[in-house]
Amino acid sequence: MKYAAVVISTLLAAVAAQQPYAVQGPPLKTRWTDQVGTNPWPSHPRPQMFRQDWQTLNGLWQFSPTDAQGLDSPPTGQNLERQILVPSCIESGLSGIQEDQEFSWWKTSFQAPNDWPAGKTLINFGAVDYEATVFVNGQNAGFHRGGYTRFSVDITDHIKDENEILVHVHDPSDTEGINIPLGKQRRYRRSHIFYQPCSGIWQSAWIERVPTDYITDVLFDAQADGSITATITGSDGSSGDVTVSIRQQGSSDEVAKLTGPINTAIKGNVDNVEVWAPGAPKLYDIVVNFKDDNVQSYAGFRTVGKAEINGILRPTVNGKWYFPFSTLDQGYWPDGIYTPPTKEAMQFDVDYLKEIGFNTIRKHIKVEPDEYYAYTDQQGIMVWQDMPSMPHDTTPNDDQTAEYDRQSLELIKTHAFFPSIITWVLYNEGWGQQDGPIEEGITNQVRDADSTRNIDSVSGWNDHGFGDYKDVHTYSDSQCGLIDDEARIQVQGEFGGVGLNMSADQLWPDPAAIATIPETYEIAVDTASYNNRSIEVIDNLTNQVRNNKCSAGVYTQTTDTEGEINGLISYSRDVSKANIDAWKAALQRLYDAAREKGGF
Repeated sequence: MKYAAVVISTLLAAVAAQQPYAVQGPPLKTRWTDQVGTNPWPSHPRPQMFRQDWQTLNGLWQFSPTDAQGLDSPPTGQNLERQILVPSCIESGLSGIQEDQEFSWWKTSFQAPNDWPAGKTLINFGAVDYEATVFVNGQNAGFHRGGYTRFSVDITDHIKDENEILVHVHDPSDTEGINIPLGKQRRYRRSHIFYQPCSGIWQSAWIERVPTDYITDVLFDAQADGSITATITGSDGSSGDVTVSIRQQGSSDEVAKLTGPINTAIKGNVDNVEVWAPGAPKLYDIVVNFKDDNVQSYAGFRTVGKAEINGILRPTVNGKWYFPFSTLDQGYWPDGIYTPPTKEAMQFDVDYLKEIGFNTIRKHIKVEPDEYYAYTDQQGIMVWQDMPSMPHDTTPNDDQTAEYDRQSLELIKTHAFFPSIITWVLYNEGWGQQDGPIEEGITNQVRDADSTRNIDSVSGWNDHGFGDYKDVHTYSDSQCGLIDDEARIQVQGEFGGVGLNMSADQLWPDPAAIATIPETYEIAVDTASYNNRSIEVIDNLTNQVRNNKCSAGVYTQTTDTEGEINGLISYSRDVSKANIDAWKAALQRLYDAAREKGGF
């Protein structure tokens, strides 16, 4: 495949007073910190919809803080004060800024390659936290609200040979009186389990050339029986037929071909299909053609559901109960905060968990780049995807809840492609949840938007009986499958949390965070005690699988995170606390207990 040459210009001929980029020495480095350089994340950022004619905008941009009135006076044609790395969070060491800024300007320039065909030019952002207003050559080209979803802006009418991009970012974070989806980010009310904020262009940015009529989205409902429904969405006003060619992975051998009108559900079937399953992730390549547009994609054929197995309701994949055993995965990095330093670093977390024997990851009130979910698709790791919550300590009003619902549905729409995601988690421990059965409405909306996955409406408490799961949280020991709720699957949504204090070089060196370490649920005195106690906790869950109606579990957590020291591995990812062989054996006992009860 041909990748467009990167010809991005970063306006390095800035005024002499401009502060050049340098990593701002994060409080704690990872092994990847010094590998990031100034050409980060060079791979194509949207593996589910690849086009040949694309160009990264990642790299050095210009940056300047501003204020609430800054949006009224874009600094068009001006050099900004400093340089910043894209993608990054302003507050991270990798950004080169490492400051809290509610309002900011980001600036770069580009030339479109001369060999691109005629058509339209789109600028794409994987995620910008929180509000982004995009200017092209001084013209307001588009706006997006929400820090966790990708968006595109058609900039065709604004570009010329040399092009200037300005992005105005506003991120109120946890400003008093503001209730927005922000997960565990806290600028003003940081504490033991709430961390640094992330503002700005924290996922990849890129441009691409598309025909006048083009594909805007692809979605494949590919089931374990070989049936597939392809929904190919086109640009405004587009019409005509689309062709979907399904092929063996890495081959041009076509196994099925679908044809039908764009913007409709096109149905077909793959004979003798090989299914995607946990630990055995068969994928098929797909090529989609619409007029002059061509995108490369993929699909995994699997069916997610629930079924009574030996008289107990269980979550199923392809009709089988694979006991989903997960870590609570915060997805934070000491050098990048929300942004993994490199693709290899991002994959490391998945590989580490898979090596131990976890078959699932609960991505906890944070969202990852699309390449992350493509990797869990490839590795056969199931994902429970949380919606990023609103603040935990205030109650939203009706308008704020409606905006939360809108952003949650947008997140589900932009991530429904990935077969490894098997469950949507809507609320966690009542954070940002209005009083009463407010989750009923969003549960129904999600069910209408995506009927192919299970829904965990409420993880923890403030539960009013909706969704597919009865999800309990108890630390340190689990209490799974003990509740009389025959209509829902009983799961331990969080438990464990055994901590181990690390050497000073592995701790997050913030006195406020260190002061919260005693808030850890339970702290072992040494590595041996940590492993003994953690495995005792897991064995307790195993007994509940054997004796109760326990159908899944989520152990807290993958990594230490700032003041939290209950990770299986240190925040830097340098030191594994978990004795991998001992944990493997414990997880095998857990899976064996599930098999005794009809699991796979």
